[in-house]
Formats: sequence, structure tokens, C-alpha cells
Amino acid sequence: MKPIVITGATGLLGKKIVALLHKKNYDVIIFSRSPQKAKEVLPYAQEYVRWNAEENGDWAKYIDGAYGVINLAGTNVGEGRWTEQKKKEIYNSRIVGTRGIVQAITQAVNPPKVLVNTSASGFYGNSDIVQTEEQTAASDFLAQVCNSWEAEAQKASSVTRVVCPRVGVVLDAKDGALAKLALPFKLFTGVWLGSGKQWMPWIHRDDVARMFVWALDEHNLQGAINAVAPNPVTMKQLAKAIGKTMHRPLLAPVPEFALKLLLGEQHSIVTGGNRLSANKALSLGFTYNFPVVEDALKDLLQ
Repeated sequence: MKPIVITGATGLLGKKIVALLHKKNYDVIIFSRSPQKAKEVLPYAQEYVRWNAEENGDWAKYIDGAYGVINLAGTNVGEGRWTEQKKKEIYNSRIVGTRGIVQAITQAVNPPKVLVNTSASGFYGNSDIVQTEEQTAASDFLAQVCNSWEAEAQKASSVTRVVCPRVGVVLDAKDGALAKLALPFKLFTGVWLGSGKQWMPWIHRDDVARMFVWALDEHNLQGAINAVAPNPVTMKQLAKAIGKTMHRPLLAPVPEFALKLLLGEQHSIVTGGNRLSANKALSLGFTYNFPVVEDALKDLLQ
């Protein structure tokens, strides 16, 4: 058995990864601020450990001797307006949390073989140019959070292999961006957001979970990797595909100025976008079950 420590297990991505780890017979050790709640949501882990990366605790002993660590912890950037307090929470929940994990790894007698530390496609900022992993970070808030996040994770690279998947827009029918975009279509009022020309670096929930688990044992993989499908689409193309899949009309855009008024600085999540290359994952042999968005939507919405 290979013990895998995972943080952020009860989130959209975490739940899929834990289920896949369990299916593949890994020993799953869930780190959570609320271990009892985690046990109710995910009843098939081997251990549920109370964890606060900002504090010393018994949790560090579970990292010593683990095969790998998957770190997904971080406040949801899509919930609540970006007040200064919210932005501080977004930053600290990622950088300070990762710092605690890295410290435990570097101090371990038997450090894990691999740290898979999530990042995000927001690293690249808003761009129409195809982005590869060699690009430098953009200058906006989310890009700088991602840059600092990855830099913190890389401090463990002296003792373990570090992988930072830059996760795109995860498609899931019940949570996240797709659930919100699909709702107006259910009411026969399908829309797209902003200009519709912004790129959506999407990925099916199952493929991104598979990529994280694949990264545990793909020894040729290290550093950043774009966790996106190989065929990106624009916001309007995605909305059209949702409408076609659900047999609902696509009516009109939600103007960018309205989104700015509603969301403030946070509007950049939906009115901006970027186009990411999946060539690194493909060249290392990762296979996508859902490489095109139409097939992904049929699986999720029908």
C-alpha cells in the first residue's frame, strides 16, 4: 500500500481524487480542519487527521513516511467579493498552508517521494496567446498568488519531486463554473458572459482527477504542468455547446460592465481567460477521456 496525504479533500476536485485513490488501492490520509465532517463526506479513507498548517501538531508525523502528498487547500476564489480581507484569505490559505506542508516534508526522516501541489491557469493572466509551462507569471492578483504558491511548493524540491498542476476550469454538472453556466439554460434563458471571445481552459472533472493521480507515479514529470484539455474553447463556444447539449436556446450576453458592477475586481475570473497548451501532458503519455468539450458536456449534462 502507498499512503497518500491529501488536503482540501472535501472540495470539488478533492472528492474526485480521493475516490480515484481509493479505487486504485492507495491508503488515503485526509488532512482537514474538520475531520469528522470529512469522514461523513468521504467515508473510505484510512485516516482523518485534524490539520492546521499554521500550527504545529501531530499531523506532521503522517507526512513522514508517506508515499506522496496532494495539496489542494485554498479558499474558493469564486465565492464572495474580493475585499482586502478576502484577498488576504485567498493568499494565506494557499501560501501559508503550503509553507506548513513543505516544512513538514523537509524535516521528515523519510520524506514523501512526491508533492503534487495544485496551482491554477490564472498563473498566466488574461491572454489569447497559447501559454506553455515555460511562460512567466502575469502581474495581476491571481497570477501573483499562483506564482508565490508554486514558489513555496518548490522549496520541497531538495528532498522530493514537486509537481504543480495549473488547473483550468473544471467542468462538473453539480459544482463550479459549468453548474452556474448551465442554470440559465435550464430556465430557457441561456447566456454567455462578457464578450464571449475570452478563452476557457476547461477540463473534465474526471480527467483532472486522473492527472493528479497519474502525477504521483509519473517520475519524468516535475515542475509545472497545464491541467487542461487539449482543445480549448471560447466562452461563447462553450455556451453554444451547453445549449446544444441541453437542447436549449442561447439568447444573449451578460455585458462586461454589468459583471464589473456585480462582482467588482472578481469579474476578471469570468470576463478574462487564457489559452493553455496541453502538450506537456500529452508528451509524457497522459491520455484524456474527454479531449473535446462536446463529449465532456454530453457525459456531464445528459
